[in-house]
Amino acid sequence: MRASVAKLAEPPPLPAAGLDRVAAVPADLVAPSGNGENALPVVAVAEVLVPWTPADVKEFTDELVDLSEAKRLSDFVAVAREAKLPESLVREIERDARFPLKSKTGFKTAVAACAAKWLNKSGISAKNKEEAALVFFGAGIWLQGRRLRGKLDELIEQERQKTKAEEKNKAIVP
Repeated sequence: MRASVAKLAEPPPLPAAGLDRVAAVPADLVAPSGNGENALPVVAVAEVLVPWTPADVKEFTDELVDLSEAKRLSDFVAVAREAKLPESLVREIERDARFPLKSKTGFKTAVAACAAKWLNKSGISAKNKEEAALVFFGAGIWLQGRRLRGKLDELIEQERQKTKAEEKNKAIVP
């Protein structure tokens, strides 16, 4: 009798539309029906991957490009000042070292598109935007702090050298 009833029973319902990844629970985790037979297997529905778009990452990537430009400017200005060039020439070098506007705009667009593409390939869902922002902006703050600390250490060392040289000169002159 059970066999004929089982043949007449309707199959289990299909998963909801749009859920493209479904993982079945192993057989040892299937709930028993109470009559010695196993009930239909329990199915766990995996989270749907929300794709990233360039607009999702534009704020992050734009800051990355802006920080890259700032680093470039800082490097050029530092070299010019170290060479003891006149301040007017240093300002001209700083102005010329900026990224060309059209190239910078195009670069920002391309970086955002590539970042979205790489995030999608990695399997990270755009549902994690807040976490991505936390990591990205936290890393940016940390990197800026390291750069500033390096610059501060350099300035302190220059002052020490200058003080040593002044003390040495004072000791020589009676």
